[in-house]
Order: sequence, then C-alpha cells, then structure tokens
Amino acid sequence: MSRSGWLLVALGVAGCGEPPIVGVDAAVDAAGADAAPDAAPPRDDDRALVATSDGTAGALVSLDLPSQTLATAVLPALATAQPALRRLGRTVYLADRTGDQITVIDGPSQTHPPPIALPAGSHPVDVARLGDRLYVVAEDGVGLLVIDLVLGGPPVALDLGALDPDDGLPNCTSAYAVGGNVFVVCAVLDDGAPGRPPRGVAKVAIVDGDDDSLAGMLDLPWSSPVGQLQPTPLDSHYVGDLVIGLAPSEDDLSTGCLARIGVDATPTTGCVIDNEDLLGVARRVEMAPGGGLLWIAVTAREDGVGRGSVRGFDVDSATVWDGSLSPASQEIVDLAVCPSGDLVVADVGATEPGLRVYSGGTTLELTTAAVALDGPLGPRAGIACTRR
Repeated sequence: MSRSGWLLVALGVAGCGEPPIVGVDAAVDAAGADAAPDAAPPRDDDRALVATSDGTAGALVSLDLPSQTLATAVLPALATAQPALRRLGRTVYLADRTGDQITVIDGPSQTHPPPIALPAGSHPVDVARLGDRLYVVAEDGVGLLVIDLVLGGPPVALDLGALDPDDGLPNCTSAYAVGGNVFVVCAVLDDGAPGRPPRGVAKVAIVDGDDDSLAGMLDLPWSSPVGQLQPTPLDSHYVGDLVIGLAPSEDDLSTGCLARIGVDATPTTGCVIDNEDLLGVARRVEMAPGGGLLWIAVTAREDGVGRGSVRGFDVDSATVWDGSLSPASQEIVDLAVCPSGDLVVADVGATEPGLRVYSGGTTLELTTAAVALDGPLGPRAGIACTRR
C-alpha cells in the first residue's frame, strides 16, 4: 500500500466601490501554484487563519507555526454566524454568510481592505477566481455574483436557476476555476418544504469564463454536497479533476461518496471512493504540497454520537490509507494543509477541543495538547494555512 435560462443582472449595492486588492495570485485557480510548490518552505513560514463563531458572532484568529503562537484578535467581530475561508495562493477570502460580504486578506501580512458588500440575503459561502474576476457563491441567491477586482463597481449576478427550474434557486455551495471555466456545485433543494430536502442529486454548472455563459450542466452521483471543491494533481490518476464530498447521510454510509468532476473538454462525474469505504463523509479535502496525496477530514455518526478523523488518500494508486492519522480520542471536523506540508486540524472532542498540528512528513502530532480557542469553530470551512 502506498503512502506517498441564462441571465445576467447588474445589481447596484451600497458600499461596493472599487476595493483595493492585495497579494492576489491571479492564476492560482488554474495552476494551483501555491498549493503545490516545487519545494515545500520551512515550517516557520506557516500561518493558519482560523474563523470562529458561536452562532451569532465570531472572529478571525491566527496560529503561527511551529511556535503554535495564537493571536486571538486578528479580525475581531468580522466573521459572524457562518464564516468560511478559501485560500487561493497567498490570499485568503473570508465569506461572511450572515453578513453578506467578502473580505480579501493577504495571508503573509494579514492586511485587508474594507469588506466587499453583497446583496442582502445572498449568503456567500465560497469564491473562485478567474483572471481579474471573483466569482462568489451565493447559497441563497440565484447562483453566482461576479466582482471585477480591477474595475470595481457593483457585483453582477449570474443566474443558475436552470439547475432547479421548479423554484429557480439552485442552492449553490462551492466553486472552483480550472483553465477558462468555473465549476459550480449546487445542492438543488426544495426551498418551500420543511428542512429544505434535496429535490434529487446535486448538480454541477460549468460557466465559460470568456463570456460567463452556461457551457454545461452535470448530475452528481448523490445529493447533499459538503465542504469545498478541491483539485487533484495534474500528473495523477485523476488528471487534475475536482473532488467534493457528498453526504446524503452521516448515519447511513451506504450512501454518498467523494465525488469526482472531470474538467476536460467532455467532463463527466463519478465517485472516487464511497463513504462506506471511507468510513465517513469527506467533510474537508486538501491536497498535500507536490501532489500525490489528499488529506481528508472524515466525519460520521454512530448511535447519534459524532466522530471525526484525518484520512490519507493516495491519488497515484487510488487507495485510501488503512487507519487514520488522528487517534479515536480526537474528533476532527476540519483541516487545512500548510505550504510546508504540515496539517492544522480542528478537534471538537469533549476532552480538549481546539487546534492540533500534524507533521505532513512524519504524520506525527506536533502539538502536545489542543490549542484552545476563545470561541467554537464555525460549521463550514474554517481554517486556511498560508505563508507568512
């Protein structure tokens, strides 16, 4: 076993002028340049940004490595009820779902311009970048909001309602740009029913970045996408395709899988590994520097009790590692891979909740105890690790 109905609507939004953008790697969506450097930098170049939230308010804190020094008020009261982070290159984008805004943060300096305001009720949850345009996933909006990072001005709405013609609300959850296209995963929910159950399987919209037209729509194998779209290595068995977790149930693992979305000229979808074989739901997936390995935060429920672990998936042999990186005493629900290859994980176990650090090279835990946080982690992707 190796371990190695297409509509563009311009929306005028107050407070959304020309935002100054710092430290953005324009090509990182397509090339993944900072995610897989030729040589991993040393650990003392790593800094993890962590979004915390108690459901009504939160903050952004930072953890410097290897000192494990925690700065508890990097961006106080910025992230509210459901923050999510997306790292692209050395830039971290904070999607403030309940605040309807995006904050662009330079990872090394932690500097940021004022947040970019979005239409009320759009509920941003992820971003993708293609050239000078930022594509914001509006979970409860029409699909995407496009922001020109050079010209500024109000965001433009890209209506993906064709994915759910019953109510026109596609319930999109994540996006990623590859080459000249933006791939958008949408849950497609029955918004008028209690609990908003899925209408069927999740969908993928492929947006042509040349003119923001709908280039295609795909069905995913299961409903209920979780986490964020992530790329696989170009030189692997999966040739740069995208992956995301599908979780119809955390109790019934005979359903769902880590899904694969092709990014070539004739894209298809399928499963990389079933949840039953993964022993849980792929809650968060990130690629190790240099490729070859995906680190996965896997969660499940047994008799109503949650469990979570870190699993390794070898993309060259298409096999999951036996056992987990983390012990059963830890409940890992989120992770981020640092440029050095080390992992920062979120442990919500009852004994010592907080952040832990694992060596990506030796797979040994570098923390002797969890680094405690002032507030709980949010329910979405809440960790991003950059250089400093």
